[in-house]
Amino acid sequence: IYPERFANGNKENDPKDVLEWGSVQNVKNNMFFGGDLEGVIEKLDYLANLGINGIYFTPIFTSPSSHKYDITNYFEVDPQFGDINILKTLVKEAHKRRIRVMLDAVFNHCSFYHPFFQDVLKNGENSQYKDYFHIKRFPVFEGNPKDFHFDDENNVLNYDTFAFTPFMPKWNTVHPKVKEYLLDVAKFWIKECDIDAWRLDVSNEVDHAFWRAFRKVCDETKPDFFIVGENWDDAYAWLQPDQMHSVMNYEFMFPVWSFFGHRSIKATEFKNQINKLLCLYPKNISEYLFNLLDSHDTTRILNICQGKKQLMKLAYVFQMTIGGTPVVYYGDEVGLAGGHDPDNRRCMIWDEKFQDLDMFKHIQRLISLRKTYPLMRELDIKWVDTNDATNHLIYKKQTKDDTLYIVINNQNQHLNLMHEELVGDFYDVYNDKIITIKSSYIVNPYGFLILKKLNNKKDK
Repeated sequence: IYPERFANGNKENDPKDVLEWGSVQNVKNNMFFGGDLEGVIEKLDYLANLGINGIYFTPIFTSPSSHKYDITNYFEVDPQFGDINILKTLVKEAHKRRIRVMLDAVFNHCSFYHPFFQDVLKNGENSQYKDYFHIKRFPVFEGNPKDFHFDDENNVLNYDTFAFTPFMPKWNTVHPKVKEYLLDVAKFWIKECDIDAWRLDVSNEVDHAFWRAFRKVCDETKPDFFIVGENWDDAYAWLQPDQMHSVMNYEFMFPVWSFFGHRSIKATEFKNQINKLLCLYPKNISEYLFNLLDSHDTTRILNICQGKKQLMKLAYVFQMTIGGTPVVYYGDEVGLAGGHDPDNRRCMIWDEKFQDLDMFKHIQRLISLRKTYPLMRELDIKWVDTNDATNHLIYKKQTKDDTLYIVINNQNQHLNLMHEELVGDFYDVYNDKIITIKSSYIVNPYGFLILKKLNNKKDK
């Protein structure tokens, strides 16, 4: 959930110059629509009805931006979103619905306007905080950061930052005082609000020693606490017992985009890329990886699928049946579109007249089936058939007692399904009906089947 664009539950805390909800399609990061934590509380029953059991929030702490990745006060909920008591209420109400809460820890960098960095700007080499950051020379910065442009070859910053923005100076997490400060932040929100997890922003740009100390603090504060890193590449070095439990699995997202959305690879290549991914980590790690189809940092999956909702549905079928931990970006479940950042951060659609209720029911159904059929959550998959000519996949999940077959027809033609394993009686778990396959079965264009093999027709 991107809180500023999810739901407005209290207009009294709206920022200045707030825009009418959903009134702008081409949204920018300097636009505000009034989303807040009370809005999330009001929509918890909606989320529970969808079937989710965890919420990952992008940052909620005090910051001048809508995205809040440039934090000025780590110990305060941004007044635009509410306060600490509202967060406590949100967590308690979520827990009543068996929903866990994960907050976003931005410990790689802070805001240009953070008091510590402002002190460095003001006092230069005499600042007590000068070693809290990676300062190259003094004076650190002169003028207005809004006027700075990296595309000017004469413009060189005197301090390290996140990405290419002067607005986010990078913390020196090796410094003992910085480490103490940020670890106190981690402990504070666990103790005060009973949150369940931290997502670690750009975790691959922070030193391993810091994350080991972070893990130790979290484990000591709440033994069942969960830690998810943001890594876009191979994250094995961070997925160690003394660091992170999981990462945002962007390496899962890209082949899914290529196969279902961009149409740039065929079934066999897709299978090979997924096999490679499954071999990257031990099974006990892969089970916890956050398999996402999109996020606040990427184009939305509907746009990746060229607006074709059947393709998006197939992507969700694969995500929900392959194993691991599926993640839904707010609004995808009702057909919210969006290009790359910041267009992917549009206001949530709450008017049912404009919601794609069929997509909602599809994702809701898949989540429900994952809970009913543990095999859908298992990572042990066996490929039964892939065919580049028809661009279809068949894979199965199997124990000694049960077998689930997943058939995905990723083409705009009917698939005449013929395979020696797919003969007999099956329970079509998605459509809640028993089917008998004698020699072949027709699968609709861009259609799918989730079939449980039946020993007898009462066994479903």
